[in-house]
Amino acid sequence: MGLRYIEIIVDGPFDAVKGFVLGFLETIGKKSDALFAREHRIEHEGGFDHLLRLINLKEDRAHIIISKKIGRLLREAFDKRKDIKVLSSKEIVGAHFDFNSAAYTEEYGDELKGLFESLPRGIQIEGYELKEKDRPNFKGISPYSSEHRYGMKARGTISGPVKEVIDFYDKIKRYEMMELGEIKLELKDLKMGKLGLI
Repeated sequence: MGLRYIEIIVDGPFDAVKGFVLGFLETIGKKSDALFAREHRIEHEGGFDHLLRLINLKEDRAHIIISKKIGRLLREAFDKRKDIKVLSSKEIVGAHFDFNSAAYTEEYGDELKGLFESLPRGIQIEGYELKEKDRPNFKGISPYSSEHRYGMKARGTISGPVKEVIDFYDKIKRYEMMELGEIKLELKDLKMGKLGLI
């Protein structure tokens, strides 16, 4: 079983929170353990917060994705600060996002199909639909014509552990003709034990 992750939501200026988290991780020797939802197109905000982010106004909330073990230490560090308040901590039990893709050459179509037919370990695809058309005798008017000899369209939902889903999302977002929905986290409340988060 891989690492278990939690989402910690804190109230405080994003840049200050991010700087504190990265400094904290460097101090304990963990340089790349935290992800920030705002930097990875993770669904986490209401309409008003989203509008503020789009017009670059101040955002006073950070959603941090971090391993459960390090997250417990980070929460203790946050509790010692007066300018950063922890609003919630939830375990991430999975993540998913929807995709739509298209290709108009066989080579590119094969490349996209390969992405979805050989998924990384832990990643699943649900509701996968693939449609192809190939008209060998078709002669298009120009390379920019709306009609093509070959066409491929695919859609579905990618799901799995949060870190693997984010890594796969970051890999495929670079492809042309790839439309990706926001990553949605599947969360559950954390139980509190005598020593903090269990």
